This record gives sequence, C-alpha cells and structure tokens, in this order.
Amino acid sequence: MKMSNIQKKTDNLEEENKRREQVLKEKQLGRDIEIIEKSRVSSDISSIKSRIFFYIKVIHESIGLIREKYNANDKAILLIVNEFSKMYRTYESIREDISLTIEKKEGGFRKEFDTLFPKINYLHETYGEIYSSLLDVSGQLLDIDSYLNRYMK
Repeated sequence: MKMSNIQKKTDNLEEENKRREQVLKEKQLGRDIEIIEKSRVSSDISSIKSRIFFYIKVIHESIGLIREKYNANDKAILLIVNEFSKMYRTYESIREDISLTIEKKEGGFRKEFDTLFPKINYLHETYGEIYSSLLDVSGQLLDIDSYLNRYMK
C-alpha cells in the first residue's frame, strides 16, 4: 500500500515536471519568435534603406541626363519620362514598405509617417516639373533615411 502511494506521488511529480518543462519550452519559443520578428523588421528596414540609397543614386545620375536631353520636340523624351515614371513607382513602393514595416513594429505609425513625409506628386509635363519632382523625392528619401537612423536606435 505504501509503495503504491509513493508511486502515485512520484508519478504526480513527474507529470508536474513535464508540465513545467512544457511551459518553459513555450516561453522560450515565444522569446525566440519575438527575436525573429525583431530581426525581420530590422532587416526589412535595412533592406529598405539600401533601396533608398540605390534610388537616390539613380535619381542624381538621371538628373544630369534629363538636363542634357530634355527637349519638348525630341521623341526620345517619352522614353525618359517613362523611365522617371518607373523610378517614381519605386519611390512609392519604398515609401509604402517603410510605412508598413514600421507600422508592424510600432502600430498606429502610418498617420505620423504620412504627416512627416507627405506623398510627393510626380509632375512630368515640363523639364522643370520633372526636375523638381525628382529633387523632392530625393530629398524626402534622404529625410526618411535620417528618420530611420534615429528610429532604429
């Protein structure tokens, strides 16, 4: 009889240990998932920043090209305008990625982001509009990068 009582207590203790181990494993898994998520958001931001720098480089190289090539009568201008339109869509994509990535991390960030960095309209009817739009986009991307540098600390 004593043996069966001891066996029951031993079994109960073993069950309790298994439950504790399971709880510890679940807590560790939760911490691991949190670390992975933080690292993913951080790598998203790093990836976005590298896209920003590439985009700024392309804009600055292209501004000289459009200054040299722009002529309203030149049929090639359509090709140039199309290329800048593609670059502008890239800017919109970068801006959206940053907004979504930080919103996932902080929640409710989107309104603040849109206030700090209002969307730039891409105007392309004249050389001055294209040039001005590209400079505005480039400046905003540099501002976003500065903001991300402060944000990531």
